[in-house]
Amino acid sequence: MKNYSRICPDCRELISYVSEPVCMCCGKELPREEEDEAFCRDCRGRERSFKYGYALINYDKLMTRSMSAVKNRHRREYLDFYGEELFEKLGDRIGHMAPDIFVPVPIHRSRLRIRGYNQAEELSKILSAKTGIPTASDILIRRKKTAALKNLGEGERRKSLNGAFDTLRKLEKGERVCIVDDIYTTGSTVEACAKELLAAGASEVFFICVCIGCGRK
Repeated sequence: MKNYSRICPDCRELISYVSEPVCMCCGKELPREEEDEAFCRDCRGRERSFKYGYALINYDKLMTRSMSAVKNRHRREYLDFYGEELFEKLGDRIGHMAPDIFVPVPIHRSRLRIRGYNQAEELSKILSAKTGIPTASDILIRRKKTAALKNLGEGERRKSLNGAFDTLRKLEKGERVCIVDDIYTTGSTVEACAKELLAAGASEVFFICVCIGCGRK
């Protein structure tokens, strides 16, 4: 059996891993002219429902193709590598979050039928196997099928995601939750999920994701 959780050194060299300094809220690389700031332009002066989060890789052209292959060409095996890397490089930070559960961002049932899997859930299960923190896929549900968010501005994303998520059950009192997703761009999806989780009883919400937009040039 092929081990897709390892890639050759030449391919690894092409990956633009997120590096410090980063935003203390969303974990996005700070532009060089803003390296002395604590928060990025997106998070500065804005209240977030999630406490903070981390990302692994800058969402560049290479990762756009890779994530598209995962979603549209059934390259599910790529997630083995990204899940392993999330643990290897961000495992300590997940430990500091001390979440009680991982909650993957759900996809709409129509997309699940076509794709056959939820990429966020696959990543979450890998993290669960590595950390012993359970994945709870029975809390959040995506009731509304939204248009592709990559083509929308931030305001349009928020409008599109209004009412998109719901919770199926209450959380245990004081539970700390780490949302797992594949891509973070403006934070609209994580924000919408975090709001629902807090309303369902979460004490604090964090997130972890593979890719994040807008790294340093």
